Amino acid sequence: MLMTLLITSFFLALMFMSTSTPLLMALLVITVSATIALLSFLLSKMAWFSFILLMVFISGVMIIFVYISSLASNKMNPTRPLPALMLALLLLTLPFFTSNDYFTKTSNTHSTDSALLTTLTSSPTMVSKLYSPLIAPLTTLLMLYLLLVLLVVVKTASTTKGPLRTKT
Repeated sequence: MLMTLLITSFFLALMFMSTSTPLLMALLVITVSATIALLSFLLSKMAWFSFILLMVFISGVMIIFVYISSLASNKMNPTRPLPALMLALLLLTLPFFTSNDYFTKTSNTHSTDSALLTTLTSSPTMVSKLYSPLIAPLTTLLMLYLLLVLLVVVKTASTTKGPLRTKT
């Protein structure tokens, strides 16, 4: 299941690079964020954290989509085929996904991490799980993403210049 989600998110990211319409880009970002949220739920066993992650991604996509669609024209743009470099990259990384990686091997460190994660998810305090050593990089990444989205929205939205697109 984990490998399927990883491969799906990888292919969707490759499809994102070959699209040019804002609607398809938003749809692909929403789909990738849903697979990442499902993957984080399967790894951390915390449904609320993956739900919050999904809601943050979708709200960021909505803000960016409204901004881009207000500036973009209404013409249809066909999708471009995947360039040869992306196909070569895909073929080179396919053995990585099918081999024994961190998610499928049963080493001593992986069983220790699983035991620690099981202990963390079965503890009565929910707030301590968010700042556990296993989830800390994901929490930091989420905080940095929120800060970046906040800065982008503040920079693009100006209250003195009026609406983004004036009606003519």
